[in-house]
Amino acid sequence: AVSELMQMLDERGVEIVRLRAGMSVRLDDRTTVEVLWPSEQMRDDLSVNDTSLVLRISCDGRSILLTGDLDAVGQGELAASPGALAADVLVLPHHGGWERTLPKFVSAVSCEIVLVSSSRAPRPPAEATAEALEFYKRLKTSYRYYSTPWDGWIQVRLGRGGISVRTMLR
Repeated sequence: AVSELMQMLDERGVEIVRLRAGMSVRLDDRTTVEVLWPSEQMRDDLSVNDTSLVLRISCDGRSILLTGDLDAVGQGELAASPGALAADVLVLPHHGGWERTLPKFVSAVSCEIVLVSSSRAPRPPAEATAEALEFYKRLKTSYRYYSTPWDGWIQVRLGRGGISVRTMLR
């Protein structure tokens, strides 16, 4: 389906721009989307998930980090530059699935609010380490935490220096 779409766009002369780290799009005079990942260099060592776009949307001085299905390689590389990741709201990468890099990644974002979009609540894997168990426990106590299995849809609004979160169930 993707190749058919790309071919149709090409036939119609639509310019296709591959977003890479360092690019940004100004949506209006208050809102900007910054591309934080993938890196500018094309790499053969990344999984499909690790080529997920990581976007920071900023509006009136507040921001949300959208991480897609980012796996361990991307999480690790981005967490190595914590100042560059800062955001008020974080959508956990890979639906909240465990990666050994996840605690450092979340810490580097330094957020107030954590969201998980998944069909079930994130939990440690069956063979969980103490670190994984502690991480998932801390998610619910150290952040304003929302997940689609518990809250249904989640609406986040940024603007005028504030953040509001509304959900279907609470």
